[in-house]
Amino acid sequence: MKQNVILLSIDALRPDRLGCGGYQKISTPNIDDIARAGVTYDNCITASCLTPVSMASVMTAKYPSKHGLRDSFGRIGSTTAAELFKDKGYATAGFTGINFLSRRCGFDKGFDVWDEPTAETGWFQKQYKEEAKGDGEEMTTQWGNWWPPKLMKFMDDNKDKPFFIWGHYFEVHFHAEKWMLKQGMLEEGVNSENAYYDAKVEYLDKQVIGPINKYLKDNGLWDNTTIVLMSDHGETMMQDPTRKLTDMEVDHPKHRTMSQDDLRSTLIMKARLDLPGTRVSKLVRTVDVVPTLLDTCFGEGIFEADGQSLYKDFVSYPAYSEETFERRGAGSLQALQNDRFKLIRNNTTGEEHFYDLREDPREENNLINEAKYKRSFELCRRQLDKHKPDTSGSQLKPEEDKEVLRMLEELGYI
Repeated sequence: MKQNVILLSIDALRPDRLGCGGYQKISTPNIDDIARAGVTYDNCITASCLTPVSMASVMTAKYPSKHGLRDSFGRIGSTTAAELFKDKGYATAGFTGINFLSRRCGFDKGFDVWDEPTAETGWFQKQYKEEAKGDGEEMTTQWGNWWPPKLMKFMDDNKDKPFFIWGHYFEVHFHAEKWMLKQGMLEEGVNSENAYYDAKVEYLDKQVIGPINKYLKDNGLWDNTTIVLMSDHGETMMQDPTRKLTDMEVDHPKHRTMSQDDLRSTLIMKARLDLPGTRVSKLVRTVDVVPTLLDTCFGEGIFEADGQSLYKDFVSYPAYSEETFERRGAGSLQALQNDRFKLIRNNTTGEEHFYDLREDPREENNLINEAKYKRSFELCRRQLDKHKPDTSGSQLKPEEDKEVLRMLEELGYI
């Protein structure tokens, strides 16, 4: 009997804000239930802090220099997980809560059912005039997409056949709290720090993860369904979590850097090969997710990947990350880290920072000029040099470029 697969990517979900991550301020019993049945990876590093680049790397198991999508304007040029599962006879469905993950960028490849935000389904629509063109052309952005009921229906319609489902949930992200408060989904003033971050995580656990878990158990699918719960990237939080964000801070979300706060992702996997309740502290990568799924379901490597199966001869390889879209932050950024050391390079300014994460987890002491670390630094540099910054430019049409730029601006990404 083939193994079903549900991949849930939660935008900006920090692993240390879950009960299974040791957080006690809120309750996340349904996510914890998945963790108890599977493996929690405490040190998972994303390929990018920008959602479309990160998720393209997840779905292809390749780094951006190979799959070709290195900003919001690119298009995936590699085979995706959905295409592989479809070829194996799976029913496939993809649901996304933000239209940076779109047909335009190739995220729909391999899905029988594809659902992205539209004017009818998005919870926020903004129309504006492109004043720079001088012709008053109207353009629209779509934020959010309440897809959980659609995912549940797809499961019910396909419960007698193997299925592969990907759902990207946006409502933990900054901005979503405004809509959720208006809808009565959040209680005014309760867990309101960091733009209601904890309240949104608790809502995710109760209203999304809980029903999925219950359906699988009630229909005898729990044991035969692999569940991956992960995030596309982390999120920078204030050092003082009791201070409420200003309106400016709320309107300008973080995750623009190569800091561990932004690169460390949630990764919990429940599969039939798992030892219940296992925790793994070694360095793993989001590009390892799909190779592990293929190993779990088919027991074979059926495509070329930068990631590896976490179930076979596991070796902790260096993790590469990037944010080469200069307009978002401090410049074109790249990072390479192993179990101990981390190198960050700003290609725009030429600056490099080198940290000993074991001794300096907050990345406060730059060791770039310390002679005793020269050998380790040069090794990281050679590995980082394998990932060349993108010089190809946008793959979209000019009018699509402008629309994406406006979307990024509206979300506070640039």
